Amino acid sequence: MAVGNPLVSFGVCQAVFSDLTDPSIKGSAKILGDINPDVVQELIDLRGGCAAYPWGSAPGEASGEISIMIKQYDKNILRFINSFIVGSQVEDADGEPDGSVTGLANVVGTSVFDATTGIASVAVDTATKTTLAYGDYIAKAVDATTFDLYVDTDISGLAPYVDDTLKINATPITLPGTSATVIYQGIEFTGGSGSIALVADDQVKFSVRPVSNYLLQDFLGKEGASPQEFSLMIAAEKIGNKIRTVRFPKCIAGGGGNLKMIYKDWSTIETTIKILQDPVLGYAGLQEFVNR
Repeated sequence: MAVGNPLVSFGVCQAVFSDLTDPSIKGSAKILGDINPDVVQELIDLRGGCAAYPWGSAPGEASGEISIMIKQYDKNILRFINSFIVGSQVEDADGEPDGSVTGLANVVGTSVFDATTGIASVAVDTATKTTLAYGDYIAKAVDATTFDLYVDTDISGLAPYVDDTLKINATPITLPGTSATVIYQGIEFTGGSGSIALVADDQVKFSVRPVSNYLLQDFLGKEGASPQEFSLMIAAEKIGNKIRTVRFPKCIAGGGGNLKMIYKDWSTIETTIKILQDPVLGYAGLQEFVNR
């Protein structure tokens, strides 16, 4: 390669997924790892008599798969490689500007979530909402009037653990009665309308999401979901002024999470895509080398 004609793009440039029904729906992956298309067709030996070698060979079944690692992805990529059905993805482009605290329910005993003698409700305290820490929480009664908080992730850095039990409060939190409130970690706990009477070790759970400007929920394996067919274009390395592309007009990917988490790397998707033959075009793939 001449110094005056350097590589413009090194490695894989782009993979674009397109909906077969509505081609305007596309997903573009720009940060990619290896892409390994494997298109094969078996040859069946034709034998007869006592010859040591077959006298001929005929084409048998053909199959094709693409192994692809995607390091940057959005909802449209997930749409194509996860089982898709309307309602499998819920997107809120504005996110939750006030965060959310939801799903309060008793999990051990019945005393902690109680409209009269326990926690009547949980909500976001708007004045301290920036301290909301993501996770599923457990509120566990310590005695008749106090409880501890546990959360299953400290990824936010806002609610560090105080011990190995995943507890986040250093001292027990006192729950007031007569519908008064106590604030902790951006969460407003409203006490019951009467005198508080928790039973030690009883527990409730609830979920917290922090203040956000985007939210996507992708339900994996949702009942009634099915794989979606799509077309795939891969733009590979440029050699000199040549652009190499491979187009597969009809593909399908199996369902599942398709999530791979790597130490000291981005959370990636590594999935296997099945190559199908387009009945109209009459071929499975098209490779082009274009010299500009």
